Amino acid sequence: MLGIQPIKLVHDGLGRVDFPPLARPHVGPKQPRTEELINWAARMYTYSVIAHIRKVLSGLILLAGAENVPASHVISRHVFEWAAQTCYMSNKLKVCYEQKDWEKAWEILTPAAIGNLWANKFGAQYAPAFGPPMPTAPNPVRIGKAIAEYEAHQEKTYGYKEAKDTYGLLSEYAHPNAVCLQQYHTIAADGTLTIENNVSGSSLPFVNWCLMDLLVFCDTLLGLSKETAVRAEARKALNEILKLAPKARK
Repeated sequence: MLGIQPIKLVHDGLGRVDFPPLARPHVGPKQPRTEELINWAARMYTYSVIAHIRKVLSGLILLAGAENVPASHVISRHVFEWAAQTCYMSNKLKVCYEQKDWEKAWEILTPAAIGNLWANKFGAQYAPAFGPPMPTAPNPVRIGKAIAEYEAHQEKTYGYKEAKDTYGLLSEYAHPNAVCLQQYHTIAADGTLTIENNVSGSSLPFVNWCLMDLLVFCDTLLGLSKETAVRAEARKALNEILKLAPKARK
């Protein structure tokens, strides 16, 4: 499938990452947040994102090998969403670090780490009838905010903005609508419709571009938190995909 080679390089590079244990600083829930606590939380978030993305990429590689284009569209959208969220997180936390506003940084990290909209809406009805009340989780970072942040980053960094358009296209293939169904249609000159088994095309070039950005955002987060070990390995993966990237987009 078109665009799979850079994804394999990133997957293999991230596969060499070993995550060291993270010891939480002794800061109580009612105590002022400290830089050490924010460093711990930022590392926890970034480590988790890297672990998730490399697992998702392993699945995307299998789909590409099977030429399963429809399923790869859905996974491509998921990777794009994570690129957008890491953009949002790195941009917001960078300001907090510059201002040494650790309380605000904690407010930003908490929804990304433990936010759960489903639990807030429906969790209570599935909780035990007796026992302590179910704790309320913060709402997660909404994808609309993350995509808007990513598009602003694109305009500032590259001189174009297409995150919303790209996300909209990938979403069309992820939702039950005509775009999904029309992939299988071939219409002859006489109007006869044939349902095909095979689907052509590829969303992987979108993944390649957003993967580069995602790795840059993770690099920023690890740099802010003064992390060195995982950052060094992740940078190797980033450098591998950058070697394949064209000098400029048109």
